[in-house]
Amino acid sequence: MSEQAIIYRTDEPTLAAVNDAQRVVLTQSTPPEVLMTRPGKGGKQFTYVEHAWVTATLNEAFGWSWSWEIVEHQFIPVEQPIEVLVLGKLTVHTQRGDLVKMQFGSADVKCDRNGNPLSIGDDLKAASSDGLKKCASLLGIALDLYRSDESQPANKSDGPKSAFFKKVCSEIPYYTHWMHAINTLKQLGFDGYDQSREKAMFNALQKYANEHANDEAAKAA
Repeated sequence: MSEQAIIYRTDEPTLAAVNDAQRVVLTQSTPPEVLMTRPGKGGKQFTYVEHAWVTATLNEAFGWSWSWEIVEHQFIPVEQPIEVLVLGKLTVHTQRGDLVKMQFGSADVKCDRNGNPLSIGDDLKAASSDGLKKCASLLGIALDLYRSDESQPANKSDGPKSAFFKKVCSEIPYYTHWMHAINTLKQLGFDGYDQSREKAMFNALQKYANEHANDEAAKAA
């Protein structure tokens, strides 16, 4: 890279390096069909997107003009590790210079019944994927999954909002997680949960689920 190149880092303004079309791709609400869930620590359920979707979104926004690098990695503890930690650097190449984002990624070390690691290579790849997704979120990709104001469907487990999304997930098989339903509502034009519009929201979610289930069945035929 030439000395004249401009490097935009995470603590500097980035809008000048991104055009309007790219900004639309980066800041879109995460499509509900790509949301996945997994059990987490403390009995919680976490919503996430797969590495492949993040990579495809970066390609769409920047035309493959980006690179990913593991700056360093560490096993914790060094002897008989239970976790691998990586520091990754995402570099997007623009006409204004390089746009750089750095973040940590981590993954548990998976072991057999005797406590021996199954594949350190796979654990490193998992940590790398985690780091890439976190760096991509700094550009806006799947950022809505990280927003603290949407970390729970309601402050109280018996609140109307929580009850509504429990009903959705139990009665409409298409929705495996309340965050999936929230993102669908956003696509359908609902600004957020509105108790007075529960019937309209439920019907809209059900119609959307039926249409997509039919589309998936047609593709499989």
